[in-house]
Amino acid sequence: MIRNVQCIVVLICMLFVSAPAHSAPAADAVVGVWLDADKRGYVEIYRVADVYQGRVVGSTDGVVKNDVKNPVDAKRSQSLLGQDIIKGLTYDGQGRWQGGTIYNPDDGNTYSVRLTVVDANTLDLHGYLGVPLFGITQKWTRAEKAKAMTLQ
Repeated sequence: MIRNVQCIVVLICMLFVSAPAHSAPAADAVVGVWLDADKRGYVEIYRVADVYQGRVVGSTDGVVKNDVKNPVDAKRSQSLLGQDIIKGLTYDGQGRWQGGTIYNPDDGNTYSVRLTVVDANTLDLHGYLGVPLFGITQKWTRAEKAKAMTLQ
């Protein structure tokens, strides 16, 4: 009887040791240049202290666009290049960057945002108003910094 219990305990321990460990990505896994879901623009996500921001660093067509949908009239003639469109994200230690906002230059609105790194080259960006349940998720892909920075 004792031998059976010992065997069961050993088997359970082996299952836990041999099970693949799922670990959250490092806090800076989100840092880099990303191509948006529409494959039109490049955004560089960078870290300042413990806060993550994202700025426009280029477009796939090489054209510098102005912020024509900005709700502030005076900003509509300003270039999007170099603008921070993602602000205030913090890493939760569980593979998510949240608590920030994203500005959408296509409609001039600002949304709450949450980022999740799917793998080294894929990022899920979830934008929403109020409750995350009522939002949309886009897949962004990692881009080469040199290619994205051609407009600067």
